[in-house]
Amino acid sequence: APLKCPCKAVFYCNSDCQRASWREHKKVCTVHLEGKLEKDRVRLGGEDRAIGDACCDLGGLYLGQDRLGLAEERFEEAL
Repeated sequence: APLKCPCKAVFYCNSDCQRASWREHKKVCTVHLEGKLEKDRVRLGGEDRAIGDACCDLGGLYLGQDRLGLAEERFEEAL
């Protein structure tokens, strides 16, 4: 059975393909970026501009995946 990333955006034929793709996929993996956002919130605080930028980026990714509720949450947080 093919492997699926927890973000549900990509499928892989095997673990070798998954490892080979990770460097590029982690740039758009919503699960990875949400985890990074949480760490950055603790490290930088919620009012840091980098947090708003990350929320905006995640909103765009969710919008591209037709996950409109999550996109709206992240866009609102970016404001």
